[in-house]
Amino acid sequence: MPHHPQAFHHELDRHISQLQINLLEDTTSSIPIVTTISQYYFKKASGKKLRPRLVLLVAMSTIPYTAKGDISDLISPHRDLAEVVEMIHVASLLHDDVLDESPIRRGSPSAPVTFGNKKTVLGDVVSTLVEGELRQASDSVRYTVTEWDADFWVSYLEKTYMKTASLFADSLRASVLLWGPDVPDQWIEAASSYGKQLGMAFQIADDILDYLPVEPGCTSKPYGVDLKLGLITAPLFFAVQENPSIMDDIIAAVRETNALKRSRELVKAYVDQAKSALSVLPDSDAKSCLLMIAEKLVHHDT
Repeated sequence: MPHHPQAFHHELDRHISQLQINLLEDTTSSIPIVTTISQYYFKKASGKKLRPRLVLLVAMSTIPYTAKGDISDLISPHRDLAEVVEMIHVASLLHDDVLDESPIRRGSPSAPVTFGNKKTVLGDVVSTLVEGELRQASDSVRYTVTEWDADFWVSYLEKTYMKTASLFADSLRASVLLWGPDVPDQWIEAASSYGKQLGMAFQIADDILDYLPVEPGCTSKPYGVDLKLGLITAPLFFAVQENPSIMDDIIAAVRETNALKRSRELVKAYVDQAKSALSVLPDSDAKSCLLMIAEKLVHHDT
């Protein structure tokens, strides 16, 4: 694929803008309250669209050598996939905010605070996402400080994969598969691996934010939310591993240990694996964007 960065980014942004329009149309219901709740997070996150952006970038990175025609025509089925992935993601946010009792989402009152829990939960979410949330909820009551061990660390990583990384991995794998039988198997596996590693890094980077003070005007969740709910994340795991006697003022104690440093190192390790997975793909503007997105996660909380 020829390198024309400016034209490429313009084309990608055009697809994302159209995707936002389509999402609002697709979530319009004859019942006003359903439309309002369905579109609540779509409207508040109209710019970023990380997951659909990744779907389109992977599609652009893996166009078969046998493919003919303009990129605008070739990308049509992938745009449909990108919309579905964003719908699944937003549905998971609604459930996530109910389970976490989160008052804030992207700097505004969360849907449960605005509409109530019963109205917020409009439907089921993909089983792996729900399973990840349920595991998270059960983890908050199953374990005590004295029970932290290797098995629990495995449980944390499994929860992280099911809650976040599975959607990244499966959607990017599907993006390559949409090109049909001419796509090399190694490209399919590369996209899936990139998605998994990036998703793991993304969630752990988000977990770190729970232990950092919120800057004025920041749209992040209030710090300490996960901890107050008893949810186990990488920083807390590493902190208790180093200092099992932590009981009071645990957020301050976490900052005094190497927990955040080690968690950032874990993020970087996953990012490095994600970037390495793309080595089998041909060079392109889309691939460069995928590498850049991964690299930005290393500095997500700095």
